[in-house]
This record gives sequence, C-alpha cells and structure tokens, in this order.
Amino acid sequence: MFEFSKPCLECAFRLDSAVLRVTGQAQVRQRGREVLVFEVRLVEAGRWCASCGAQGSARGSRSRLLTHCPCGSRPVRLLIRLRCFTCGDCGHYWSEQVSDVLAAPHSKLTRVAVNWALVSVVLDGMSINAAARNLGA
Repeated sequence: MFEFSKPCLECAFRLDSAVLRVTGQAQVRQRGREVLVFEVRLVEAGRWCASCGAQGSARGSRSRLLTHCPCGSRPVRLLIRLRCFTCGDCGHYWSEQVSDVLAAPHSKLTRVAVNWALVSVVLDGMSINAAARNLGA
C-alpha cells in the first residue's frame, strides 16, 4: 500500500537539502505567538581562501535569522549558522554566505517565503497585512 521512509524536515518544509541541513528545532513564543525555529547549516562549507587558495581554519560562527513560509498558522524561522574561517597563509578572514537560491542578499525572507506571500496575495486574494501576519513579520 504505502512505502514509508524516514521523516525528512527538508522535504516537509521545502528546504533545499543540497544547500541546507537541519540540525535542530525549537518552539518559542514571540509576540504572543508560537514560532517554529529551525537551526540549519550550509552543506557545502566555504573553507578555501579567496585570496590565496589555501584551506582556512574554523574560527567560530555567526547567525542569520530568516523568515520562512508558515506551517499552518505557525510562523517559521530559519536560524542559519554560518561558519567563519581564517587563512593561516595570508591572514584573510571570511565567513560562509547564504546562497542566492535560499535568500536574496540582505533579505529577511527566504525565496520560498516570498513566493508563498505572492501566491497568497495574488492568487488567493489575501491582504498584504494578513500575509505579513501569517509570516510573523
């Protein structure tokens, strides 16, 4: 009848598994609403120095919080952990960058969230205010 496989958060929440890997999840309360937060990491580490081509060594991480499409009536956030590196040869310092496939530069919304909002407003006739409220923005 059905052939079940191991549950996959990447598939359920429309995350590109070639780009991101979910490492944790939490349910938090923000502004009186339950928000689902996924901690994700980039699959492909940018370990190579752009200046000299040597392999960098890890020097911690920084975080970027993006709004993703909602799960029912619950807003979803992606907390992306971006690893930082330094080059032992030339001293250059850099961090991983979020792919343009996932989100536009300096954007607070993922491309999936932008697409969800456009479909909700244009095709479903939802008001912009309601779409923003559903996104938790």
